[in-house]
Amino acid sequence: PPLGAERVYLSDDTWQDAVLDFLLKAERIVMVAGKTHWVQWELNKVLEQRGMGKLVMVLPPESADERTARWSNLRPPLEGTAWTSDLADIDAARVLAVVFGPTGATAITGGNVYESDYETALRVATYVMQNPH
Repeated sequence: PPLGAERVYLSDDTWQDAVLDFLLKAERIVMVAGKTHWVQWELNKVLEQRGMGKLVMVLPPESADERTARWSNLRPPLEGTAWTSDLADIDAARVLAVVFGPTGATAITGGNVYESDYETALRVATYVMQNPH
């Protein structure tokens, strides 16, 4: 595997059970916003397990249109939740990450999408998660 975060390679018939197990055991969940229905499935499982307080949603460094498409894919599972009103105001073109606290969602934005911007965004996300408002 490439350098970086630990990776697990799973077959099509085992990955969902593994994801559920990871969700239950995780102290923090970092999810990359995607455009597939499987990302919606994973987000629904985080919601079902009441794990939103552990979640950092990252929008990858792509064009504004791609980031908006990824964010739009996440909206359906989050409709009707405690975070709906906060999420309506998010400009996906500028968001690096989003954290979900007990009283609302916090978007971490930036003008650039460089690696250092994401490092800072993840540090801010960790701070916000440890000091909920």
